[in-house]
Amino acid sequence: NGTSSGGVQTTYGLAQHLGAGFWFANNNTTLRTALKIAGAEAKKNNNPQTVKLSGGNYTFNNSVTIPVNVTLEGAGQAATRLTTASGLIQMDQNTALTNLTVKSSGAGSAITLNAVTPATSSNSFTLSHVDIEATNAGTVLTSTLSGAFTLNIESSYISAEEFWSATPASPGI
Repeated sequence: NGTSSGGVQTTYGLAQHLGAGFWFANNNTTLRTALKIAGAEAKKNNNPQTVKLSGGNYTFNNSVTIPVNVTLEGAGQAATRLTTASGLIQMDQNTALTNLTVKSSGAGSAITLNAVTPATSSNSFTLSHVDIEATNAGTVLTSTLSGAFTLNIESSYISAEEFWSATPASPGI
């Protein structure tokens, strides 16, 4: 569990709790740990959480899930890069990506918007200041949602052969 260091900062494994719903990660392992703990805190307290990711290149063999009511925030589009062969980011409901670059070089989707059971009343997803590149016939966004949802895209750059695909068929964006 956590150890106190200087009042508000607590360390869980190597992921740091910065207090007031903020977590910090600086490598693949601490990112997964911080997302897991932030997701549990968001669910327990019904309070949004933010995981701050330091600058650097992060390469994943498996997808990374952003839990309900959690934001993953990088150090800037040019500073923080997440890369995988396919299926990089799984976004659960009411989540956000901000200030980073996502690169998927496989045939899968760079970002998947997930349905969560039980469904929440407001299904919202945000991409803010995110560069997304899907190469090799990859899709930028895929959805597993069957109902209505909101997708906010703010100041982001998207490069891909295909932008959207949905399973099951969703109302679209």
